[in-house]
Amino acid sequence: MRKRWLADVLFARRTAPREVAQFVARQLLAMPEPVRTGLSMAPGRMSFSEITRQDAGKWLEICDTTAGARLPLLMLAPVAVTYEHAMTQNEGRHTWRTDSPCPRGQAGEYLAFLASIGHTLTPIEQAVADGIPWTGAPHRHADQP
Repeated sequence: MRKRWLADVLFARRTAPREVAQFVARQLLAMPEPVRTGLSMAPGRMSFSEITRQDAGKWLEICDTTAGARLPLLMLAPVAVTYEHAMTQNEGRHTWRTDSPCPRGQAGEYLAFLASIGHTLTPIEQAVADGIPWTGAPHRHADQP
């Protein structure tokens, strides 16, 4: 569901939500593990075109002609691909577990960011975003009554 939302909703937009530029800047300055280890490979991953509905070459072509309000989405694309790969491939697919090799806190920040721009988190994604163990039972988010 998350990858479909990224492709069909977020990367289909003509303008980026205002939170995107700040998130990308923080990721590039902090270089959390998924970004540090996966950013250079992101444009070549098959999931890049799955998530963005275009290959990286096409995104490069439109860099010079796209509206400034859409540019943050182009910058977000490789960052999103690095997180999606880290959270869904090999042992990363166990991100919901507290002993996952994918840094759970960093995955939680990514998921919380997606929620802040409109993605509805699944209960398991919400648990990761909230930094609490997944028990299989839905829990209330901190700001829910």
